[in-house]
Amino acid sequence: MDKGLVSVSDELVEVLGRKIASGECPSGTTFTLAELSDEFRLSRTVVREAMRVLQSKGMMVPKRRVGLVVQPSSQWHPFDARVMSWLLDGPYRHDELKTLAEVCSGTGPVAARLAAARREDSSAALMQAYAQRMTHLYDHQRVPEIKETEVALQCEIFRASGNKMFGAFADVVGYLVRAAYGRERSNELLDLGDRLQVYRELADAIEQRDSDRAEELAEKIFVRLTRE
Repeated sequence: MDKGLVSVSDELVEVLGRKIASGECPSGTTFTLAELSDEFRLSRTVVREAMRVLQSKGMMVPKRRVGLVVQPSSQWHPFDARVMSWLLDGPYRHDELKTLAEVCSGTGPVAARLAAARREDSSAALMQAYAQRMTHLYDHQRVPEIKETEVALQCEIFRASGNKMFGAFADVVGYLVRAAYGRERSNELLDLGDRLQVYRELADAIEQRDSDRAEELAEKIFVRLTRE
């Protein structure tokens, strides 16, 4: 399929994915290639490719003589980046945030313990640099950059764990932390000033291979997400 058709197909994925994630097209809703082709004035080739993508995310399945049927959210791939994005942008944002926060609060401290126990010089130095940069940015009240640096530091904790599954989970952490701030709070410094010391101490604990201390400090950071 050429790039033009892929682009158009991706737009259809975005439209239908958001409709399904928002509940506008609830579980049990059916689509046919012919209906979608007519509604969006697209070729069946383009529509078929879009449906294939949504099927790969667990959002719909084909059924003979029926068409494509929207699946309940329990069947969707929970760590798929676009599925998370659609849920976080829709009416179920709070539920999605709560679910992700609970997972992060449970795994973050463990990842920090492993990061300290398996300390790599490059990761330890990177986390020290992130902690120092956050302090500098806070002093200059550069809020958007503070947020991105905090996201980067938290993601690095998972990557530094040496566990490939935790490493793959880093992007999920990024989605959660960015979403937890909320658009309505984009110009606030939040309570970051009270957390800077925790980040600095965490970076030190990982550098010093103090697993117990790293786990304790990471719990303060990640459990906070459940209260955002």
